[in-house]
Amino acid sequence: MANPSRWKHLRNSLPLPIAAGQRGRQRAVRPHRWQPAANPPRRFSRVTIGFWLGGIALGTTGCVLGACLPYRHPVAVTISVLWWGIYLGCFGAGVGALIGTLTKRGPAALSRVPGGASEFPNWEDLP
Repeated sequence: MANPSRWKHLRNSLPLPIAAGQRGRQRAVRPHRWQPAANPPRRFSRVTIGFWLGGIALGTTGCVLGACLPYRHPVAVTISVLWWGIYLGCFGAGVGALIGTLTKRGPAALSRVPGGASEFPNWEDLP
């Protein structure tokens, strides 16, 4: 059995810094201050959506393909369904993620001002 006095010694030997205004109370975790962003991040990226859609679509296709192969024994059909479902599902997930990566939008191009310089226009000089 563990020796409780040993644990008390370890717990008391590591003092943690306390802020000046919080000397009376100590917290293990400080609360997170959530501030809504002007443009909140998207819940799912294109890569994630492509990954799951490709995996589900080709995984289902692989299961149907495995069930249609001419095996007479039920265990062989089950193994075929699992093999082709996992194989084509992984392939579809990779292709879907690749398509999602390639369809990402790039950064916006800088606006061109007369004269060919690629700088942002000075808003004070515009009429």
